[in-house]
Amino acid sequence: MVSSSIQQQIEDIQKQFQKDLRNQLLNMNPQKFEELIRLLLEQMGFEETETTSYSKDKGVDVRGVLRSNPLRIVKVAVQAKRWINNIGSGVVRDLRGSLKVADSEQGLIITPSDFSSSAKEEAQADGKTPIHLINGNQLVNLLIQYNVGVKKEEYVVPTIDTEYWTEVLGVAVVEPKVASEDPKKKKVNVHQQIAFPLNIQARYKGQIYQGQLITPKGVVQWNDQTFGTPSAAAKAIAVDWKAVDGWNFWHYLDPESGKLEKIHKLSKS
Repeated sequence: MVSSSIQQQIEDIQKQFQKDLRNQLLNMNPQKFEELIRLLLEQMGFEETETTSYSKDKGVDVRGVLRSNPLRIVKVAVQAKRWINNIGSGVVRDLRGSLKVADSEQGLIITPSDFSSSAKEEAQADGKTPIHLINGNQLVNLLIQYNVGVKKEEYVVPTIDTEYWTEVLGVAVVEPKVASEDPKKKKVNVHQQIAFPLNIQARYKGQIYQGQLITPKGVVQWNDQTFGTPSAAAKAIAVDWKAVDGWNFWHYLDPESGKLEKIHKLSKS
């Protein structure tokens, strides 16, 4: 049983790490940023990746090909904008004009900053080729997910073995004291809003994997197999990773926010 204070420290470290990683991106040399994006695409499963000539890129910095199956080939042209300010609609139009239409090339703009409202509207304008947008928060999450410029360290934290004390020694475990909660800040149990089994998914090397979280404790069913922990199920997919944090690997659709959230959010409630 991990105490709430330790869990809070972990969350604080993760938030600070994401902030530090984003600052690292914002301070990169633009050409090095393009190379980073190329390496990220490779880790995501893209092939034939290349950075274009810096002086003659015509709005395209990186190109790559994703072959998810023999019948589906996705060619992408990436504009990697290492800007501090938000990206405007002009960048979207420039990239769209640089796409190889005959090759059914798709456009993607990646930035460590964000996009203006006009850029978002232009990217999905009716009658025009859609342009996909990835902002700083999404980019940081992708770098973490695919271990690009990121290493994950594990620390051993001792906790009281409740079963040992109660079953072996017959001694009741003293619950740790917690500060009294403000009645105005009562937490809602997420489990009361979500029915199990819960559909979950994970993205690995450009492919989406669908599974089910059978119980809030972490039993996962995937590929007609049952795994005792989310990490065990994740390792069956990411076989080339030395270690996988399954609680951060798998995601579910949060009914409250309508967004994909890590199932780690469920383990906290």
